[in-house]
Amino acid sequence: LKTPPVFYPQLIGMRAVAFAQAGQPAEGLKLVEGLLKDVDEAMLLRELSPMLLLKGDLLLAISSENTDEVARIFRTILAGNVHFGGKILALQAATRLCKLEMKDSKRGEGCKALAEIYDSFTEGFDTFDLQAARAVLDEVQA
Repeated sequence: LKTPPVFYPQLIGMRAVAFAQAGQPAEGLKLVEGLLKDVDEAMLLRELSPMLLLKGDLLLAISSENTDEVARIFRTILAGNVHFGGKILALQAATRLCKLEMKDSKRGEGCKALAEIYDSFTEGFDTFDLQAARAVLDEVQA
């Protein structure tokens, strides 16, 4: 093949997750970073935000010292997907960002954004992402 298939990012993502589940998140991170290295920011936010989300998860799996970088990634996803209309990805990023803030005993922009995005949904409350968001919001309010 001269060009990778359209589903190539999903294949890379599945391989990266498999590495993480096998206890090798650094190997998964190499795959994701290789995919993202030559992508412009607009395409990254519009089409590859799930890979950015995965990159943040892999960085946290490697070391909890990556919190600042991961928070920056989640904020980027959050801002970009609100702009491009990706509510589920924005919800996922806000959920993760709020969890990071709670670990640092903060309840800042991530938790506020999570509440706003969650409140914008009118259906689908039985889905995993909305249930996870609700659980985090309940922790915040406790």
